[in-house]
This record gives sequence, structure tokens and C-alpha cells, in this order.
Amino acid sequence: MVQWLLRSLFILILGYCSFFGLCHANNAPIVDSQIVVQKSAPTFTILLKSNPTTGFTWILKDYDSKLIQPIGKAYIPSPKSKKLIGGGGYQKFVFTVHPKAFDTPQTTFITLIYARPWNMNSVGINKYKVIINHDN
Repeated sequence: MVQWLLRSLFILILGYCSFFGLCHANNAPIVDSQIVVQKSAPTFTILLKSNPTTGFTWILKDYDSKLIQPIGKAYIPSPKSKKLIGGGGYQKFVFTVHPKAFDTPQTTFITLIYARPWNMNSVGINKYKVIINHDN
């Protein structure tokens, strides 16, 4: 009975970490997604699950300012959690690619960390590969 309970608890914790993207081995950044940006649509959005009532927030840690510019950040409550105290939602990051970046096809990365701003010990790291292309 105890062994079954411990096994169930382990599976529950593993599922929680996987669902919220909080368990990366040794906090090693992995490329979570690839974003392709065309000159005709230079703006793109990254949407991440978040719950600011825990004190954690997604923080833009690294990006190439010569190629990309952040132009907006907002918290969007989940429709289900609007009625719940402590309910989660999403953080939305909006970026645009500088016009000159389209002169040559290139690749860059954006890194976001999920941390408490006052101590910066992250519990999640998301890394995005951004491919900048000419329009075909």
C-alpha cells in the first residue's frame, strides 16, 4: 500500500512538472519551439502558462537586440481561473524583428526564465529558436 502511494505521488509530481514545463534536467535550456518570421509579418508572440500569485513570473533573460525588439508583455487570466483566487493564466510576450534583420536569412534565440524577480532562482527555462527569412 505504501509503495503504491509513493509511486502514485511520484507520477503525479512528474505529470505536474511536465504539464507546467517546470522540470528541466539541471535547469539546462532546451529549445522548446521554433519560430519562423517573414518580412511580411515581422511581429510574433510567445504565450506561456503562468501563475503570478505564486510570486513566479516569466522574465526575458536573453535575446539579440540587434535583431529582435520586445514590444509588449501582458498577463492574461485563464477563462476558467477568472473566478478562482490564485488561478493561473498566461503571460504573453510580443516581439518584432528589425527591418534590417531581413537583409540576410539568419537564426537567433530568445531565452525566458520562470523565476521570482527578487531571487532569480529559476524553476523553468524556455529557449526559442527564431528563424528570420525573406518572403518567398
